[in-house]
Amino acid sequence: MSNFSVEIVGGQSTGLILDCVRSSVFENIKLTGGWTSGSSATSIGIKLNAFSSIVTSELNNFKNINVESFYNGIVSIGDILNNNFTGGNISNCYKGFVLGDGSDGFSTGQQYGPRETTIEGITFDNIK
Repeated sequence: MSNFSVEIVGGQSTGLILDCVRSSVFENIKLTGGWTSGSSATSIGIKLNAFSSIVTSELNNFKNINVESFYNGIVSIGDILNNNFTGGNISNCYKGFVLGDGSDGFSTGQQYGPRETTIEGITFDNIK
């Protein structure tokens, strides 16, 4: 998927939910949320999910991804594997990347947490 933008009205939604997506490329994408302040765990730019350690989001490349005005920029508590984020910007968010926070360590899909995630050339502006 490439060259598109999504604008979320209100501060309680997720811009892009990836359920067990594998070997995909996401490029030149801008996600804009409506979050401005306060706690809102459901305000997420990109969420990567895993149903198990085998059925998971893995081997994905995110290039020039811009995430703005979400409580959480990019999130995964699941057993995602080998995802790469190269270039882009996360701005006006409470948290930039949230990997493994809230994972319980024993539920299916949360036994290992996010592994081998590469983050390169991402700028962070006004992260709380």
